[in-house]
Order: sequence, then C-alpha cells, then structure tokens
Amino acid sequence: MGCGKSEEKPAAPPPASQPATKPAPAVMNVGGEPIEFAVTHLDVTREQSSMHLLLYGSDRATKPQSSFYFDITLDGDDPETLPGKAWRFAPSAEEDVSGSLGIFLNGDAIRMQPKVVTVEFGGDYPLVNVTLAGSFLRDGDEAKPVKVSGAFTVIGTEKPNK
Repeated sequence: MGCGKSEEKPAAPPPASQPATKPAPAVMNVGGEPIEFAVTHLDVTREQSSMHLLLYGSDRATKPQSSFYFDITLDGDDPETLPGKAWRFAPSAEEDVSGSLGIFLNGDAIRMQPKVVTVEFGGDYPLVNVTLAGSFLRDGDEAKPVKVSGAFTVIGTEKPNK
C-alpha cells in the first residue's frame, strides 16, 4: 500500500526551549487550525528485518472525537533504531488509500486522506519525538488539498508479534 519507504535521516534534537522529557498532546495544524489530540500511541511490532508501527491518537475534548491513524513499516527490527528514521507516504493515483489511514475530524465527518506525508522520528526510544508534515485531501477530493503539520512526543510501546 503506497510508497511506504524508509529513509535514514539524522536525528534532530528537540528545540532547546521545549526538551522532550515526557509525552505531550499531539498538536497538528490542519489547514491553519490547531487541533489537539490528547491521547497518542505508538505501537511497535518487530517483524522479519522490519518494524511495523501504528501511530494514532484521539481528542478527548470534543464529541464526536477527532483522531489520526497511520500504519507504518520501516526497515530494521530494533525499536532502539527508530530515532533518526523517516517514513514517506505518497500513493499513486490508481491506489486506493485505506479507509482507516489519515486524520478524521468531528468523528469521521471530515476525512483527511494523505496525498503526500512524511513522518520523522527522533528522541531516544521509547520516548519518541514525532514530526509530521504533508498534504492531505479533504474527503478524498483533489480540489481540496489541506496542509498538515505537527510535532509531538509519544511513548513507543513494543507489542508482541501476532
């Protein structure tokens, strides 16, 4: 599904004014509007020579809740090597993006499908700094591209292989 490719990137330290010492709510700028996702998760499963990551979060403050969900595969099977890696997703025009992948506002009233998105990982595992940036399609409509960006810290949790 998509061009989920692993790219090695140098780890960027957190800004000096905001040291990453504990998880923080994910704040994403969605089309110029900041949206806070209070509950964030990074589930890590080791696979043969790769890691399967589920990066997701939800907003406790509003009803219906807003949420995000990214299903990521990276090279390397050691979560300790996660900082410094990046994932880029850019599906081809013919590819159907999974119904659960993306950002969902007001429950799933507004669905933001990723058009091109990069997720970079930093910090020291299990305390992982996540930087997300990309262009999303509102309700899958090519005429409604929306810029999304955000940075937050999440605790990586290793899950057993199924």
